[in-house]
Amino acid sequence: MERLDQLDWLTFFGEPYLKMLGQAVVKEAGFSEVRELGSGVIALATARPDSVELTESPDLLLSLEKRLGEDVFADEHGSENVRRTPHFDLRETVMSNAVEGSEGVRTN
Repeated sequence: MERLDQLDWLTFFGEPYLKMLGQAVVKEAGFSEVRELGSGVIALATARPDSVELTESPDLLLSLEKRLGEDVFADEHGSENVRRTPHFDLRETVMSNAVEGSEGVRTN
């Protein structure tokens, strides 16, 4: 239910983010690797989490954020004033969890 504040070495973009950003935009943003996973993708900024590009400077992650859309992430001051966020529709998730939870309940 929460938006992404910033990118990390490994970031999962679920269906709401892919609809908002566009799957092609994520794939072409310059990540080291983008792997499809269900209805989302896992994006790796570098091949390893301890890569020099990440450990010595935030520039790589900031440039990826810029390519995806600066209005999606928190600014350099950590501002919560983000202009663009995806729509999260949890009706299907809530309904399937409610059905799963009620299967073991007996009623007389």
